[in-house]
Amino acid sequence: MGTRGIEWLFRAGLFLLPIVSGMGTLVSIGGLAPIRPFAVALVLVALLLPLRIPSPESMWVLVLALFWAGWGFLRPPISEGLTELVSVGLGLAALWALMLRPVAFRDLRALVLGWVFAWAVSVIPGVYEILTGHHLPNYLEGSPDWVRAASVDIASFFVNPNLFAYFVVVGMVMLVVAAAQATTRLSRGMLLTAALTTPVFAHFSGSRITLAVSLLVSMWIVWSWWPHLRRALGVAVVSAIAVGSLGVLYSQSLQAFLESESQGSATGRLGLYKDGVWMIDQTLGLGVGAGGFEPTLASGVAPFDTGGAINPHSGVFEIASQYGVIVAALVFGLVAGVAVVGWRGFRPDFGDHRTRVLRQSVFVLAVMLPIQSFANSTFLDSPIAWVHVATLGMLYAATKDSAGPDALPPSARFDARLDRRRRLRRQLAGASTGAPLS
Repeated sequence: MGTRGIEWLFRAGLFLLPIVSGMGTLVSIGGLAPIRPFAVALVLVALLLPLRIPSPESMWVLVLALFWAGWGFLRPPISEGLTELVSVGLGLAALWALMLRPVAFRDLRALVLGWVFAWAVSVIPGVYEILTGHHLPNYLEGSPDWVRAASVDIASFFVNPNLFAYFVVVGMVMLVVAAAQATTRLSRGMLLTAALTTPVFAHFSGSRITLAVSLLVSMWIVWSWWPHLRRALGVAVVSAIAVGSLGVLYSQSLQAFLESESQGSATGRLGLYKDGVWMIDQTLGLGVGAGGFEPTLASGVAPFDTGGAINPHSGVFEIASQYGVIVAALVFGLVAGVAVVGWRGFRPDFGDHRTRVLRQSVFVLAVMLPIQSFANSTFLDSPIAWVHVATLGMLYAATKDSAGPDALPPSARFDARLDRRRRLRRQLAGASTGAPLS
């Protein structure tokens, strides 16, 4: 097979990556979620293609992978820990391979279109659940029948509502990236409209963290695409905060609701996080070892009450408590560095609108990563989390290659329209100050 055939395979893999990551609850290959062998195949195909000189970022990922794996095997891991290390290794290997390859527009388009397809496929069962109240047969598989019967949260085909919510909110950001690449007003409007419906699915999933993230992403969409609405957006946000504050102060029903929440799952989660800090302290920052969080809590030695929960419910505490503060610092240092690069896209003079949206999406996905890690019971074993990481890595690599001849062709009509608006605003401003018009 020639280079073109390998490129076609690579782009097909990028297109399928999002949907395959969500299929682990439906099918398995040799007892493994399909994303595991799929990630191996994608890495091998990527390494067959021409690579660039390793960038500092890809070298950081490589050093992180080697250090993480070495640290994980320093203490002989239990079977759950070994599975977790395999998940981490495959995720970082895929990220490293995607960041090595120069990102052509066709590569990015394949991944973006894959996310559009995966988002659409995943929300269709969600719409069915909302309209009928019925769930798919695999809903909350493994839970007691009474839990399945009592739960109303939608989960699509993901089994777990939190994973469904996580997936569609990452897809929400990718719909915005797709809109920036669209060349017609109709397709752009459809993509942005679809993105702005995502908070509805997050709400019906019951994931409050993801709902909050989706609302913040919606604010970013309005801020980025409709600048004339920024003042109205600011007024709406301030009004919502004021009304919410008054509700907390004067609404007895709202106070009762918040009190019941603080005595329920919130208290259990707080106990989990305190136990995570306790593990870090007890091991002098070295961590309890791969997969060690749940056995430590199950043994009963952890001092804080978690209401019976033993899952970390936070990628931040999951990494730091198991692998120590050094690995955690490397991980979140990398995420912070990527976020800083993405933040530059919020400068009004940074390139055309398409390039700014791409940079902004890097920032949004990077900031979402640690926050979304609190939305599900586990993070490191989740294929959804790792496809989030891989997507972020490829978008970041695309920002580094955006000046290349085959990188990211602009949507000429949209950018030209924006340029005309900017020129008109400058002329009007000049007229109001008495300056000569250009």
